Amino acid sequence: MKASQPDALTPEETAAVLRAAGEGRHGVRDHAMLLMLYHHGLRVSELCRLTLADLDLESRRLWVERLNRGRSGLHPVPESEAQALAAYLAQRAEQGTLHLPPLFLNERRGTLSRNAVYYLVRRAGEAAGLARPLFPHLLRHSAGSKLVGEGHDVRLVQEYLGLRTARSVLRFVGTASPDDPNAERFTALLHSLGRR
Repeated sequence: MKASQPDALTPEETAAVLRAAGEGRHGVRDHAMLLMLYHHGLRVSELCRLTLADLDLESRRLWVERLNRGRSGLHPVPESEAQALAAYLAQRAEQGTLHLPPLFLNERRGTLSRNAVYYLVRRAGEAAGLARPLFPHLLRHSAGSKLVGEGHDVRLVQEYLGLRTARSVLRFVGTASPDDPNAERFTALLHSLGRR
């Protein structure tokens, strides 16, 4: 990504992308999928590996199996995501596919591939009118930037995103809004680590 481009979506861009994802042929599935990528800061492989057994919609919990030696664990499912997933699972019930383990299915009732996810995310970015290409990792980075910008503890953000070190969280500092009350504190932290 070019230095002139931000490493995170603005809240307005995020909302536009999530809206656009719901408008396509498989909009119910795609909207739920992009919400999960964003809300949980998932890597594409982590999303593709999700199964129905990982989701407990009644208690609004999701088991996230982190890759790259990240920390796996239970994540809360926000209300908007729970509603999107309920709509998607209702659609799957109508199609008679709830017996199939993968959470997100392709048209042939198989596991959605990484390439398919990249394509769907890129298409949602184009439909939302983004000035740059959208990749799944930008949704993950946007989630991290939002959490850091809201002032959440660095260790908590590290654990939530399945990052190996707290230092990894610092990449999200530069993408927080300049008027963010935590920006100065995190910038000082960067200086103390010699990262700027």
